[in-house]
Amino acid sequence: MRLNLVLLLVSVLGAGLLTFFLDQDRPLLSSSTEQQQIARPEFQVAPDITFKTLDGKTASLASFQGTPVILHFWASWCAPCVAEFPALLRMAEKNKKKVIILAISTDRSPEKIQNFLKKQATRPPSNMMVIWDEHKILTEDIFQTFKLPETIILDRAGKMIRKEAGQTDWLSPDLETLLDSLSAR
Repeated sequence: MRLNLVLLLVSVLGAGLLTFFLDQDRPLLSSSTEQQQIARPEFQVAPDITFKTLDGKTASLASFQGTPVILHFWASWCAPCVAEFPALLRMAEKNKKKVIILAISTDRSPEKIQNFLKKQATRPPSNMMVIWDEHKILTEDIFQTFKLPETIILDRAGKMIRKEAGQTDWLSPDLETLLDSLSAR
């Protein structure tokens, strides 16, 4: 019995050490430079998706051609998403004529999204559409988003010019400058 326990312990320890040393040459996925490299789609044209908004309207990404679009992937159970949402609403309100925002939620139900939106100080402005991605087809299958929040910015031609995982400073001067340059092109 004691010999079996020792053999089991040595096997587990050996497997752990082997895994540790084999993974030494791999960079950590959580490093910011790795995330930035992964998250740079380098001017790919976004696929034309058709979606239904939370209020029942159907639209397609192609219908916004000529206007910059922000695809923002979020959920009401995601703490960073909740923290940044009021600033996202303020940015959307401030830039009504410059950009369309598609707030794509992976919540479990449209009711959860509605309850979250009711708690906000302001309603989503007219240039912001809230979408429930029930089966995560838009989020995971089409746009390869697996960490929330995540944001993809499209230029007027529908090209993906930026993809960032994590919280965004929606009121930053850099973002304002980017939106100004995209809407002026």
